Amino acid sequence: MLPLMIDVKNRPVVIIGGGKIACRRLAVFLEQGAAVTVVSPEAATEIQELHHAGIITWKQKEVQKEDLSDAFLIIAAAGSREVNAWAAEAAGKHQLVNIAGEAGLGNVQVPSIKKRGRLTLSVSTDSASPAIAKEIANHFAGQLNDPFISKLNELHEQRKHIHASDLSNEEKKKLLKKLADDCMELL
Repeated sequence: MLPLMIDVKNRPVVIIGGGKIACRRLAVFLEQGAAVTVVSPEAATEIQELHHAGIITWKQKEVQKEDLSDAFLIIAAAGSREVNAWAAEAAGKHQLVNIAGEAGLGNVQVPSIKKRGRLTLSVSTDSASPAIAKEIANHFAGQLNDPFISKLNELHEQRKHIHASDLSNEEKKKLLKKLADDCMELL
């Protein structure tokens, strides 16, 4: 697997299933601004409330191939190995597919994610133990102090100005290295 950061803002994400795992995945993708549709005959209270508030779409039915056709990313968390395996097979060859509990059936894994300011920590154990991935992400996020996070946020703004400046590429590189070193000293 190749770790990538993917912008899912306003992208159609279809979640098959309406239980606990579907809710956890739903929260991750809502936080990132995805346009989420849940397809499941039954759904947890949280899913129903989000649907009634107009935040997500809930199709209260068994999933069918046409429910997947426009999805950028498909999350199969149906609680049924057969339904999840079907979703992996039914997906188009250019669609991203995550199969909860059976990562090998899909082509995408959802890592444990911790975000602090502009820093995103992403940890995966390649499906060996999502619980351990979460513990590791929490551990490292806890090591980051507020001054470091603030300095990193400042560095983002400074970087934009440096890149837009008339400095030579060599001068830009030196200045950016100095700023990064200053930021790292705060750890």
